[in-house]
Amino acid sequence: MRRPHVRGKATVALLTGLALAVPTVAIEAGLTTPASSAAPTGDCAVAYPTAEVTAGQAVHGLTVTQGTAPTAFTGEVLGVLKDGILPGIDLVMARLTSTEIDRVGGIWQGMSGSPVYAADGRLIGAVAYGFSFGASPVAGITPFPQMQAALNRGMPRTISIGGKTARLLARQAGVSRTAAQQGFEQLPTPLAVGGVSASILNRKPTRPYQPKAAYPVGNASAAPAAPTADNIVAGGNLGVTYSTGDITQGAFGTVTSVCNGLVRGFGHPFNLLGQTTYAMTGADTLYIQEDPVGPPFTVANFGPPVGTINQDRTTGVSGPLGTLPTGATVTSILTHGATTRISSSTVTVQEALAQTTNYALVVNHQRVLDAFPPGAEQQAWTITGHQGATPFTLHAGNRYADANDITGMAQWDLPDLVWILGFVPDVTIDSVRGTAVVTDDASVFQLARAEQWTGGAWVKLSKDTPARAKAGKTLRLRLVLTNTAGNAVVPLSYEIPKSAVGQRGKLFLNPGFSFPFEQDAPPTTLAGIKKLLRNMVRTDQVRGDLSFFAPTGSIDLSKKTAPADRVISGSLRVKVFVQ
Repeated sequence: MRRPHVRGKATVALLTGLALAVPTVAIEAGLTTPASSAAPTGDCAVAYPTAEVTAGQAVHGLTVTQGTAPTAFTGEVLGVLKDGILPGIDLVMARLTSTEIDRVGGIWQGMSGSPVYAADGRLIGAVAYGFSFGASPVAGITPFPQMQAALNRGMPRTISIGGKTARLLARQAGVSRTAAQQGFEQLPTPLAVGGVSASILNRKPTRPYQPKAAYPVGNASAAPAAPTADNIVAGGNLGVTYSTGDITQGAFGTVTSVCNGLVRGFGHPFNLLGQTTYAMTGADTLYIQEDPVGPPFTVANFGPPVGTINQDRTTGVSGPLGTLPTGATVTSILTHGATTRISSSTVTVQEALAQTTNYALVVNHQRVLDAFPPGAEQQAWTITGHQGATPFTLHAGNRYADANDITGMAQWDLPDLVWILGFVPDVTIDSVRGTAVVTDDASVFQLARAEQWTGGAWVKLSKDTPARAKAGKTLRLRLVLTNTAGNAVVPLSYEIPKSAVGQRGKLFLNPGFSFPFEQDAPPTTLAGIKKLLRNMVRTDQVRGDLSFFAPTGSIDLSKKTAPADRVISGSLRVKVFVQ
């Protein structure tokens, strides 16, 4: 499982198209294109040879500014950067205009993939780059012939330009020559997440699988007028998602062309995963948001899946309409008192499983508890999958308590486990299920004392009263746990080897801890992870490590108690003498 790649932001440039959510304006009168009405086969646009594109050439195109229907824009070619993107892939530069482009100050994140046509209706390419420092009407266009070829090479973030081109761009974009000369950059494709609040998305990442940045958007999948496959047309909205359902994650862009059910869009990669299994969705644009600092951006709702994006390449994304991808299910079942809620999401890209599991746990807590309150929680986990053709099932769980915020404490272990499973070769996860019961009592057990059964009675052990064991016999102990609501005892015993005769040892008693999967070098085999789960000491268990230093070498014995019904805190150290 690879973690989805997150691109950094460079200095200036034509940026890769971000799609969040976008409002749509009315089509400008008097302009028609091959995509203004989609035939059953799609527009099947004919590519315009990039070598024939000339400065001053009039162009027109389609994009969405509100709703789902494409509207028109016009423009003029400024020039062509030979090998501007990569060797053999030129970059067409054009100044674009429309009522909405003029209103927000330039092209926006979400226009990525918007088709740009020559006067004769042939398709020049897709809007895919823009100035990164702010709004600008100048767009970088990925040639459609290269999108058809679907090259699979690394896309440079920054494209250098010469002084002559910088002067041209400075005149056309209304920026300084120094700013223009910094080059072009892909329009960003930030992660858009539906079903998760901005306060959660804006958390500082503490795990490698947490996105560095994400934006809240809506999910119109169940709406009466939700976008359908009929809305996947040239210039229409294009959603590309990792997951759908309770937690929907992906990015918005624009459809460049549809032909015989094959959709092409974006004009640049999403995560450059190559062959992949994103879900393809439509989207309902609400509006285009101006941004005083950066480029404007789209605000939209994802629609339901209508196809599969199976290629994420240098010059765009593509895939078939109609065929839906299969995926792993992430389920969170949370009970608090009389309330039980089930959160269910389908994740079609394994790289997104850990972050989806984390979001599902947090959101379900937020929905059921309607706050971030103190409390205690018991979780049970089941993960199913297969390694190659061999199926497997993992069962585990843990208990949590927090006097301030139970959600913050209980959200990490299961996603951490999913994350480390992703590094095991040939493992595919089919389902992740977390079942939890939350109570309001956040109090814990205190590990108060250890006692030894000796002489027909339980004797309290202390620094002055060591445990006395016999070599070759069983050392029988119990641990006393205290709480204002009532005490509990848990048994703990050791078989003392004969080689320990005459030795003095120490017994270290410590409870388990949360986040047991935070290790510097987690296992990278399925057998290793199964062993990790077997040996895991839960927070409601105590691990006892008994050590002797015999003439023949160290003797180390380790045991853990059965789970108690509260989290345990505190630790003890007991001397042990062997007769």
